[in-house]
Amino acid sequence: MTEQPSSPGQRYRADIQGLRALAIVPVVIYHAMPGWAPGGFVGVDVFFVISGFLITRILMRELETGNFSIARFYERRVRRLFPALYLVLALTLLGGYALLPPDALTDLGKSTGATAAFVSNLYFWKTSGYFDAASELKPLLHTWSLAVEEQFYLLFPIFLFLIYRYLRRHLGIALWTCAILSLGIAVWQAGARPLDGFYLPVGRAYELLIGAIVAAAPLPRIRNDRLADALSIAAIAMIVASIATFHADMRFPGAAALLPCIGSALLLHLGADRDVPPLGGRLLSNPLFVFFGAISYSLYLWHWPVLVYARYAALGEPGPLLVAGAVTFATLAAWLSWRFVEQPFLHGRNQRRAFLAGGATMGITFAAAALLVVTHGLPGRFDAEAQAKLAAANDYNPRRAECHACGTPIAYADNCLFGAPGAQPDTALWGDSLGAEIAVALGEQAAARGGSVMQITTSSCPPTPGFAPGDVAICRNRNRETLAALSRDPRIRTVVLVSAYADYPERERPQMLAGYEETATALRAAGKQLVLVYPIPKQPFPAPLALGLMSRRGMAAGDFGIATQDFQAVNRPFVALLDRLTSKLAARRVVPAERLCDATRCHAWRDGVGMLYFDDLHLSLTGARYVFGPPLQ
Repeated sequence: MTEQPSSPGQRYRADIQGLRALAIVPVVIYHAMPGWAPGGFVGVDVFFVISGFLITRILMRELETGNFSIARFYERRVRRLFPALYLVLALTLLGGYALLPPDALTDLGKSTGATAAFVSNLYFWKTSGYFDAASELKPLLHTWSLAVEEQFYLLFPIFLFLIYRYLRRHLGIALWTCAILSLGIAVWQAGARPLDGFYLPVGRAYELLIGAIVAAAPLPRIRNDRLADALSIAAIAMIVASIATFHADMRFPGAAALLPCIGSALLLHLGADRDVPPLGGRLLSNPLFVFFGAISYSLYLWHWPVLVYARYAALGEPGPLLVAGAVTFATLAAWLSWRFVEQPFLHGRNQRRAFLAGGATMGITFAAAALLVVTHGLPGRFDAEAQAKLAAANDYNPRRAECHACGTPIAYADNCLFGAPGAQPDTALWGDSLGAEIAVALGEQAAARGGSVMQITTSSCPPTPGFAPGDVAICRNRNRETLAALSRDPRIRTVVLVSAYADYPERERPQMLAGYEETATALRAAGKQLVLVYPIPKQPFPAPLALGLMSRRGMAAGDFGIATQDFQAVNRPFVALLDRLTSKLAARRVVPAERLCDATRCHAWRDGVGMLYFDDLHLSLTGARYVFGPPLQ
């Protein structure tokens, strides 16, 4: 991602700049308008291959000429990475001061420090959790890839030096072996530990090593020009197919990333020994592609925080005009920082000055980041009313960590009870994460009559046996076991089913709906009374954040909320199923929209009640008590 396509003594390759464009443009489109490039995220993997190729080629040239120097290698990294990166960090902090609420600004301070130290991938990996801020609201989330790259290059130059010096004839074998081991780990992580696979360098290393293999390992040369032309077009097609057909819900990177990575490697290899690249390389060498390739590093740095702040400004997904403006601004800023920041610093010759300047910049950035953390995000920027609304983000089930399964299943016998102390449960609430706060509200009602409610909730697991949305591997078995246990539990007379219906991938909905009907039918056959919870409106932005920011801006709370007609349109198939099941199974129903929505808007705030959500989707405890009040009884 961060190395130039040429170095002293090596020819400039415009096709590599074009390949960079084929990486960065889909990334920006994916982040700005995901539907236009559903697999645009593979651009990062293309960058990894390019980086591995270019840096290994430079290191091999220095090893072959006896000029290898670790100090010079890291000087190049400082000159290449630091100027644009620290400029963007500084301006991102200023934007955060203007736009972000205290908790988000505190998190920005932490992530800025992690980015400055090139460990932001570890920070985001460690802090990824249920109550972590949504990824699209983290201004520096994209820096994880820079951290992965730099962690790889902490060890790789030394590894390459040692192999070249002592096992030179086996260099190719060593690179292939490391790449295959890393790929094996990546495949395992994609299924068993997807967060590890995404953020940690071990499972990403094979992508950089593929580039290194092209640069340093013996590969057959394609001498036939027609064959090279055909292969280069096929290589581009591999990348484009990944961009067009991959999607965010698939297992990735794992083995899937091989398709764009091999396509990238093939293009790099085919153009390596030719004065004129093959047809695919010539197509990539057009001036527009070369322009975007030249500014690709700066554009990668700029585009994400600009889009994040556009979301904060819009309090939701920005409209087409704002998106177009944000992308245009990011592109202009990228060109300016490439022209006036990257280029002047890239070709300096004073190594000591480069390291001192880099260290000083890093130290200043750490100090600014620490200031935001120790002051808890400068809350004085918000008045008491705004801070009270922001604090509603903490109005959730106080026993969530204990009672809600998130990754590790909870055995049926260990499910939490809410209600009268020591009372046997006569009601079970079964669902995904939307049910955790509802369980508390129903438990308070049960306590008044001397009963209790069992909470059975698992993140991203609707109550549908045989169905595991995305890669939530525990769902299928847990739901089967739960259905069997509930059916034979004589204490449970009533089962409340709840789900974030429209929040699951559209391609999986038919299977989910079939599983939901299977569950309801089986429970009714077991003699259980059913309560079916209809869809809960999803807000366009985390409600406490939105309403706190609106209060600061002097806007009315009643102006926030998803349009009722949009909510109805998205949830029409789910409402139709629930209507049919209510009639067929003599079930009772709870329709949250009847209390949350009016003719125009589904609200996140009610005067006299308070904040009804603790994020964009989940009802707060206040909201659960309001929606599931005494009329349910």
